[in-house]
Formats: sequence, structure tokens, C-alpha cells
Amino acid sequence: MLPRLHLMFGQTRLSFLVKRGRAGFAKGLRAGYGLYLVLIAYLTLVDAWYYAHHHHPWIVGDWLISYRGGFVRRGLFGEVVYHLATWLQTDPAYLVLAAQVPAIWIFLSFAYLALLRQPDWRPYLLLLTAPYLFPFHLLSHGGGYRKEILLFAVLSFLLVTALYRPRLLERATLAVLAVYPAWILTHEMLALFLPYVLFPLAWHMPSRALFRSRKLWFLLAFNGLALGAVLWFRGTPAHVQGIVQALQPFYPWEPNGAIGALDDAPICVLCRVVKENPRLLRFHAQAWFLVLLAFLPLERRWRRYWGRPATRYLLVLGLLMPLVLFVVAEDWGRWLYIHAVCWFLLSLLDTQRLPFQMTPRGLYGIFLVFALAYGLFWRLHHIDGFTWSLPPRDNLRLLWRWMREAHEALTN
Repeated sequence: MLPRLHLMFGQTRLSFLVKRGRAGFAKGLRAGYGLYLVLIAYLTLVDAWYYAHHHHPWIVGDWLISYRGGFVRRGLFGEVVYHLATWLQTDPAYLVLAAQVPAIWIFLSFAYLALLRQPDWRPYLLLLTAPYLFPFHLLSHGGGYRKEILLFAVLSFLLVTALYRPRLLERATLAVLAVYPAWILTHEMLALFLPYVLFPLAWHMPSRALFRSRKLWFLLAFNGLALGAVLWFRGTPAHVQGIVQALQPFYPWEPNGAIGALDDAPICVLCRVVKENPRLLRFHAQAWFLVLLAFLPLERRWRRYWGRPATRYLLVLGLLMPLVLFVVAEDWGRWLYIHAVCWFLLSLLDTQRLPFQMTPRGLYGIFLVFALAYGLFWRLHHIDGFTWSLPPRDNLRLLWRWMREAHEALTN
């Protein structure tokens, strides 16, 4: 009898220590990941300042498209920046910086707040280390800091509202939809991801009530008009010349990059890739496989989303509507990145604990090592798709150079 009691006591104590160890690991993981996001926020400021200082033709130029040559797609934000720069007598590139960095910071902070509501982070380990999630704008040179960060800021705001203030979610969604035409006038592709913006409300609201909401349909029609306007006024050489001339007093911009591409005739990029560079299809297929791999531990959560009519329809629309981007634009890795970020944010809406068991327990350590390798040894390029890499080596060298140049510019 006494040995049996000793055995039961030992097992109870061991179970207590295991649970305590898990709790300590979870607490340390949450705190450590918060510091990691703070580091990314700081690196974002340094990195974005470097691009603004050097007037990157895509990362900065995309935000400076304006109506100086007449009404044109993607020009609303640049028009506001132009008038502010004229009034403040400052370089508009730094006003772009003042919009890019807060948008990314909002995304980082709100996504972390949503993560804190998850009872178990283990199913998210692959996503938390993924090179295409939080550090993408740092790792994909030329593909980050683009206008989709406005979508991420809005979607993460609605996510936090749904988790912390669900009673305000409907009002918040309607307010976002009322402002969203300005996003579409800033970049038309943001209209194609509107189903993801509606998803938080669809998850918290009965499907019938959602489909019968007149306010919702009115605002969606308003967004449709904005999309029609920007598709009609695509851009001409006169628009490009007008924009470049308006920017000359601030910096000698050239008609290249995002501004120069404004008058490009629409072509079938998919057809060109199939004919001229079919290897690129393989690289992007590998990228899709690696991205979807990180979402496998969340499979049960997607089943729950699929079980409701409204969320099911929005998921299908969210996948189908942006397909046109893969036909007419070559930034395939960037479109996949937008999808992945939106999927990640939407997965945080449900706070039920996900089953995540591994036997024997030593597999947890192997999975943790695999998650670290998953985040370190490849990255998602905004055009070329999947590439093997070791980002810490490559990007720390670049970061050191940028920080040195930033320090020299600020001290001189």
C-alpha cells in the first residue's frame, strides 16, 4: 500500500511540474515574441527611413502617384501627400514614411493583442516564425511597405474589436466600409480583398441578418463605384508626366518605378510566364506549399469557419476575386503574402483551444526546431516566389549598412 501511495504522489508531482513547465514556457514565449515584434517595429522605422531617404521608385513612388496629371487610379493618397508637402515645404517621401510606419505598427500591435487571446500558441509556431508574416517587408526588398499595409491595419483593427469589444463590431465594420473607398482610390487591388474585411462581422453576426443589412449593401455598392472609377481611369503618359513634373521641386524623380508603370497596358502576365519562364511556376508552387503547410495545425478552425454559410462564401470570394491579380500582375509572391497575412488574422477570430497533441513528448522539441528552421532557411520573394536563404546573415548585413547611413545622414 505504501509503495503505491509513493508512486501516486510521484506521478501527481511530476504532472504538476509538467503543467508548471508548460505554463512557464507559454508565458516566456508570449513575452519573448512581444520583444521580437518590438524589434521588428524598430527595424521597420530604420528600414523605411532608408527607402524614403533614397526615394525608392517602387516603395516610395507607389505612394506618390497623384492627380497632378488628372484623375487616375491609385492617386488619392499621393494627392493628399503632395498638398501636405507643398504646405509644409518638405520632401513628400518623408510624409510617405509617416504613413507606412504607423500602418505597420498598428498591424503588429493589434495582431499581438489578438494572439494574446489564444489559449495555446503551439499550433501557431510555424506561423509565428514564418518569413512571410511579420518580417516580410524587411526581407523582401522592393516588395514591402506597399499599400496592402492599409488593409492589414484595417483588418487587424476589426479583429481586435471583435475580440475585445464585440458589441462595437458592426459599427466599426460599417465605419471601415464608409472609409474603404479611399483605400480603393489609393490602390484598386484592395477592393479584391474586401471579403476578408467583412469576415469578422460575418463570424459574429447571424448569416441572415448579415445578408439583409441594407446599410452593408449600400456601402458595398459605394465601394463598387470607387472600383469602377479607378478601372476606367487607368493612366496615360500624360498622367505620368504630370506627376513627375509636380515632384521635381522636391526631388528629381524619374518616370520609372511605380509611377512609370501607371500607363502600362494590361497584359497577360500568366501567359508570358508560361511561355518564357515556366520554372517560375515551380518556384511559386513551392511557395504556396510552404505557406499552406503552416496553416495545417489550424485545420479544425477552418472547418468551423466553413460550417457557416456567410463565412464560407466570404472565404471562397476572398480566394477567387484576387485571382485576376495573378493574371495581370507579376507580383505573385506579394499576392500570396497578402492572402497569408489575412488568413492568419482571420484564424485568430476563434478563441477555442485547438487540439495539439504529440506522442511521444520529445516530438515537441523536434517540432520547435523545425519551426525555427522553417522561419530561417527560406523566404518569400514578391516576384520570384520561393527562394532558399538565411535571412539573419543577409539582412543583418544590410541593416547594419542602413543604420550607419541613417546615423550619418542625421548627424551631418
